[in-house]
Formats: sequence, C-alpha cells, structure tokens
Amino acid sequence: YTSRAYTEESPFGNDPTFVDTSTVYRATNKEMINDLYQGWEINENGVPYGFFADSSAGAWQEIVRSGCSDLEGLWLLNSLDPLQAGKCMRYPILYDINFNRSRAFEVSEILKEGNYLDSQTGFVAAQFATYNVITRTFYFFHVSIQRMPSGEFRFFWSIKDVVAELYSTTSDHVRFSIEIVFLIAFCYLLSIEVKEFLILKKRTGSSLTYFFDLGNIVDLANYIIVLVCMVLHFLFFFSSREMRKKARYHYDVYDDYYSAGRTLKMKHHEAVDMTRFFRALNKLAELRSLFENMLAIYLILVAIQLIKNLSFHPLLGVVSHTLYHARNDLTFFFCSC
Repeated sequence: YTSRAYTEESPFGNDPTFVDTSTVYRATNKEMINDLYQGWEINENGVPYGFFADSSAGAWQEIVRSGCSDLEGLWLLNSLDPLQAGKCMRYPILYDINFNRSRAFEVSEILKEGNYLDSQTGFVAAQFATYNVITRTFYFFHVSIQRMPSGEFRFFWSIKDVVAELYSTTSDHVRFSIEIVFLIAFCYLLSIEVKEFLILKKRTGSSLTYFFDLGNIVDLANYIIVLVCMVLHFLFFFSSREMRKKARYHYDVYDDYYSAGRTLKMKHHEAVDMTRFFRALNKLAELRSLFENMLAIYLILVAIQLIKNLSFHPLLGVVSHTLYHARNDLTFFFCSC
C-alpha cells in the first residue's frame, strides 16, 4: 500500500491495459471500458485511472478509514512506524500466492507502467505473513519507505512472531504448571505485603507510612508489573483464539483472477476479512512486545529486590550496604551526568 501526500484520496495513474503503447495492452478492453469503469473513474483522456484508495472494494470506507489521526485507520495496520507516517495508508495491492508467473509479471507491469510510484508518493509499505505449522507460529514481515520533507528517504523494517496456540504441546503444559505455581507463590507474597501494610497502618495510624520505605516501594512496583504481565498474558491468550478464527489459508481478494481489464479490483467482503486478520495479527504482535518489555522491567526489579532482601546478612548484604553508604556520591554522579 502507499499514501500520496498523506491526505490525497483521489484515483491516480492509469490502467495500462487500455494504453496502446503498454506491454500489457489489450485492444479488446476498449469495448469493455464502460462495463469495467464508471464515468468518474475515467480521466479526461479517456483512459481509466489505475489505482483507487480502496482498490474499489469499499473496505477502506467500511472498516479501515477511521480518520487520518487514528492509528487504527491503517490498511493492514502497522503501528510500529516510528513517525506514524502510515496514518493515511491507501491504494492497496495484493500479490496473491496463487498468481502464476505470467499474472505476477502482469501485475508488476501494471504498477510500473501505471505509475503507481511517482513524485506524489509520500509513503510505501509492503508486508506479508507466514505460518510455521511445526511451531504453530505466525511471522509478520513489514518494510516501509517514507519520503521526508527534506527530500530524504527513511527506511523501516520489522519482523514479528506470534505464537498462535499457547498451550498445545507437552512443553506448553509443563510451562502452564509452572505458571500455576508462580501464581500461587505470587498470591502468597502479595498477602504478606498486604499484611505488612495493615500492621504499619495500625501501628502508626497512617496509611502513608508504608510508602515512606524505599523497600516497600520496590516491592509494590514489582507486584504491579506482575499484575500487568498477567493481564497482558490473558489478553494475548483470548485474542489469539479470536485471531485463529479469522485466519484462513487463502483470501480470494481479487474480483476476477482472470480479468483482462481492471486487474486490481478487489472483492469487498474478502478485502475486509483479510484486513481484519492482519489487524488482529499485528495487535497480537504488539501485545507480545509489550509483555516482553514488562518482563524486562520485572527482572530488573527482581534483582533490586534480591539485593534489598539480602541486606540482613553481613556478607550477603555487602552490595546493599555498599550502595547505602555510597548513596550521596552516586546521587551526585548520576545528577551531574
């Protein structure tokens, strides 16, 4: 897909099968022009436009276009673009896996000779998904090029993997058992922390006493991160089930795979279904990425907790004691940096 100046939605280019100098020209198409195109879809020279914002499927208006300020409004959503340049993605093209060699060549020539890329192109992206049956994992590939206001080009790519079934193998069942044990241990530790909070409140008469201790703040932050990870894990599990319902081995997106003219016209419902699947897959990848980031923070907090909890011992607590006595120097060092 591509975007043109980020706001343009008008059709552009031309259908080279109607241009007699094109390598894909078909003389018989002249007789079918009114059957294939409406009046507004033909330019002033009598040649049909080649590319439309929704590829004439109506999918853009129905589910994709929710406003250029909304990241949910991408064709085949890509929210990882660093500059959010894909807010107004339009003019989708699909290289179907069922294309034979001659059809794939014809589509490539239509893009080339129909001027799919020109001086008005602001952003171009390509993406596809694969599925590994053995590991039950989807892989989502994305490559994009953005034209910067300065005239330079910015390149971006990403590869995301999404496990479609979390608990389908023996190793998954073992992991599930470990997760149950972890949940029980977490609930026990959380109950100890709540008990400590209630004791301090009863002893001092203030709920804020608990929060004046740095060790308690570390524990609380750790438990909050764990709860966030649990919520993300549950969201990923249920979302993956919904995504599998949307997944199909093939989407018959094009209106007519053997059409001699208007080759790129898409079916409405098939384009919508394919878009929903890619959106669901991308959202799962985002959930997984966020989950992994939370786990990284959790591991850092666990290391800090370990140092804190070992401070009771004169030898095991040497790190925490050293940090405590050097707190002023460390504070000055980091502040000055």
